[in-house]
Amino acid sequence: MKKSGLLFSMALASMLGASAQSVKINDLTLKPGESGFITVTFDNEVLWEEAVNLEVRLLLPAGVTVGSVDDADFGGIMENPTDFTKALNVYEKAQDRYFSFMAVSGETKFKEMASEVTVKIPVIVAEDAEEGVFELTPDFENDTDETLMVGETDFVYDELYTTGKLTISASATPIVYAAKVYSSTGVADVNVATVAELKALLGGNNIVAFGAGVPADFAEYENVIIDGLAAAIILSNDAPYTYTGPAFTANSVEFTYNFATKASKAGGWNSLAIPFTGTPNVDPFTTADKENGKFWAKEFVSATESGLEFADLASAQFVANKSYIVAFPGESYGANEFVGNSIVISATGATLVQPSTSVKAADATPFTMKTIYAGQAPKDSYVLDPALNKFVKQDAAADVKPFQAYAIASSSAAPALRSLAILDANKGLTSVEAVAANAGVVVYANEGDIVINANESGVASVYNMNGQVVKANVKYNEGETRIAGLAAGAYVVAGQVVVLK
Repeated sequence: MKKSGLLFSMALASMLGASAQSVKINDLTLKPGESGFITVTFDNEVLWEEAVNLEVRLLLPAGVTVGSVDDADFGGIMENPTDFTKALNVYEKAQDRYFSFMAVSGETKFKEMASEVTVKIPVIVAEDAEEGVFELTPDFENDTDETLMVGETDFVYDELYTTGKLTISASATPIVYAAKVYSSTGVADVNVATVAELKALLGGNNIVAFGAGVPADFAEYENVIIDGLAAAIILSNDAPYTYTGPAFTANSVEFTYNFATKASKAGGWNSLAIPFTGTPNVDPFTTADKENGKFWAKEFVSATESGLEFADLASAQFVANKSYIVAFPGESYGANEFVGNSIVISATGATLVQPSTSVKAADATPFTMKTIYAGQAPKDSYVLDPALNKFVKQDAAADVKPFQAYAIASSSAAPALRSLAILDANKGLTSVEAVAANAGVVVYANEGDIVINANESGVASVYNMNGQVVKANVKYNEGETRIAGLAAGAYVVAGQVVVLK
């Protein structure tokens, strides 16, 4: 369908100051044969001082022409518009039709500019104009860069303008697109006609899901799914995540995990679960890297009759819908204190996003775990208490921060315990021992020695993988202590596996 171009130019006593400016083209609905105004809003902190031009060049659908310049509304810019000599020029160029207006008086005073300036451009829809929804977008196809301008500043970048829509309909009713909105209030069926309506539905961890055939610019917004694909999903554990629709793919996903509790020498484990597989922006300690991590992370692998077993991560990655515990060194760790109170976990490139409550159904164990992205943990479930480093039984349904996991009994035969300990999957340590071993001490191999890096002095024994003591009651000091003279092989020190080669 052939489109025509519209150029609106006006001389202003103005100059764009140091602050950036955005441009928004509003939506408009007209019947064939009707006239109306396309509204263009220039917004943000702007300094207006010297005479320069304000221009808008838009593409219009065929059958839509520009009305009289006398009908244009300049948003109260001019002190006395009658002092201006007005000219309306419509001309042909490469089969595009342009409208231009120029205020030519050099002496007329202008009003002091507000931070928001609105220009209304009159348009007329022909009786035989084709019905539909047409994007009002800057014209990039002609031999000028002056598509959206204030002074010498060119607005040709996506982040500086918002396109609008012109809906031509015999009933003057905008064309709408069916969607489902997943929010903290539940799932709702809605009809969306414009970008403005779409944006009003977003916020927090809300997800808006459409089928095929919706406008292309809908897909440019975060947390919008179109026919099973999202351009970007941005989440945080500060709001519930209530998406329960089909699995979908996202070009990028970013999750911010904010936490209030940091680890002390007594503990400080937090629970974590995410609906996609991603990598944190800060490295955790892993079985492959005992030296460079900045925080501890373990995944749920099994359970006993007294607690839940967690193992160190094999790599710096969190897998979708698994249950993890994480701990971040607090001020008692001195220079090793974790900076800030959040990490960001992200993924790019056709990432599958699918929340699931089932984390791991450990075979033949009395307890298992489930994720919780929104809502409450049920009665008789076990929820992690960071202060106690235990999963504590809930006598009633309990509010739980989103993106966590809780434990439940796998069968009626499970023991009725008041709490479940955090156990190390390799050594069966209790929660108190696990924190002392893993939060206060880092053990690794270096140049054939075992190195203990501790925040305070202590005693540890060295075990082989059969559980036999190789070196008993080794004293270590605050800082770095080396244990030499051991043969190549795998050892366990302070609950951590280290391999000498």
